[in-house]
Amino acid sequence: MNCANHPTEPAVAQCVNCGRGLCQKCVDGQKKPLCISCKISRYKNSFVYSMLYLLLYVVLFYIGYKWNFLSHNHSLHDAKFSGYFFITILTGYYLIQSWTHNVIVEYDSVHAIISLIIGFIFSLLIGFVAVPIVILWNLFRLFWSSLQLAKIKR
Repeated sequence: MNCANHPTEPAVAQCVNCGRGLCQKCVDGQKKPLCISCKISRYKNSFVYSMLYLLLYVVLFYIGYKWNFLSHNHSLHDAKFSGYFFITILTGYYLIQSWTHNVIVEYDSVHAIISLIIGFIFSLLIGFVAVPIVILWNLFRLFWSSLQLAKIKR
């Protein structure tokens, strides 16, 4: 088998995604060997998912900002906090789901309601702290994946 990226070179490894052969030059410096098309696909997916998360955060913030449900006197500060509140719920929920790996537990109706309330409170607490970190992480992923795609296409 020859290298998928350099057809004249013999393959020394296989792409972990598609199984195509890769030469020593393509494998050097990679923990998990990937062919060019699989690298491009991974960076494009990373870019798209980060962009979608950031757009979802903007939409949720805008809805909360316009709704301004946490305000009694409709102040601008409370409107911003209402927008942030929506984002914290989503962020906390996603983080809890990723940590618990969708554990399913059977409860009676009273315990199920208590579990939902506790989950909601934990989502708010975790999300309140994690939102800036998650936003910065997604901005970094956008920048990094676009930089890597530009580097590959050269």
